[in-house]
Amino acid sequence: MSETIPITLPDAVAADVEAFSTDDGVSAEDLIRRAVETYLSDRRFHELRARVSAQAKENGFHTDEDVFRAVS
Repeated sequence: MSETIPITLPDAVAADVEAFSTDDGVSAEDLIRRAVETYLSDRRFHELRARVSAQAKENGFHTDEDVFRAVS
């Protein structure tokens, strides 16, 4: 199932969407969909990282390098 959501873009953003979608060989709709999906994925990742950060620090993981060493 999908939902149509009308949006209004500033002229400069709309022009970039058109130009980049043409360059990439995709529709403007696909470019916008992908951009929203990427934003949502990034947001979920950062929310998850924030939730587990305190617990990780309690277990001695203070940096990304600490995590990499533990899983390598």
